[in-house]
Amino acid sequence: MTAVIAAQTMVSGCAIRPLPEEVTGVDTFGIVNQIRCEMRQSIRNTLVDYLTGGEGVDDPSRQIGRQLKASPDEITRFSPSALTGNARKLVSLFWSSGIAYNFELDMKLDNQLSASTSFLARKIVRARS
Repeated sequence: MTAVIAAQTMVSGCAIRPLPEEVTGVDTFGIVNQIRCEMRQSIRNTLVDYLTGGEGVDDPSRQIGRQLKASPDEITRFSPSALTGNARKLVSLFWSSGIAYNFELDMKLDNQLSASTSFLARKIVRARS
């Protein structure tokens, strides 16, 4: 009986793979959702930065950028059709684009017990008097 318990204990560490929540405390859905939100906010910030300070942005489009910067919630009602000139063309191109995520998580579980020891050797030199 002791041998069976010992064998189960030795093999059980290899039977399961680690999950993100076991390591980070956040599940896979939470990690992906956070990445999605951060990406969306980054795109919004880039849009506002372009409209408020980008080259080739006309005054009406720059004014819309200032409004978005002052009231970030206005982005939910934003449409590239409100812009004019080059800003309208460029923003329309990116506004209709999508982002796809592809995650591949490779983990390695190493359950090896090992020990190592190192010794420091000192040479004592005594001065002769």
